[in-house]
Amino acid sequence: MILNQRAQASKKIEMMKKLANRKKRAADDEIQDLRVKMAKDAMLANKLGDITKCDPKNPTEQKNTYCNREFDDDPNLNQDCKDPESFCFVCCENEAGVKHVPERTACFSLCTVKPKGGNWIWVPEANAVKA
Repeated sequence: MILNQRAQASKKIEMMKKLANRKKRAADDEIQDLRVKMAKDAMLANKLGDITKCDPKNPTEQKNTYCNREFDDDPNLNQDCKDPESFCFVCCENEAGVKHVPERTACFSLCTVKPKGGNWIWVPEANAVKA
């Protein structure tokens, strides 16, 4: 009777040890994943690539090649990159990391389309409501 209870207690202790080891391995894996993510984020923040690739005047084929090469693991970002209106912004964010603010700002200035010509002259009479 006592030997039987002792054997059951030993089995229960072994099961508890295995469960604790499993939980510890899961926690260790989660910590390792966080370390990898933090290292990747730090590398991206410090990245300074070639902002001339982000010129919106580049041919569509060149833009598509860039998007497929840079964003092959993220379909949503790849699709955003291929959109003609957002290509330049996505490219600038990719080529100039967060630590390189002046370069990133210069790249974003390539993206904004400046209105061409025309001086506006305010004529109050032209906007008056006629009764």
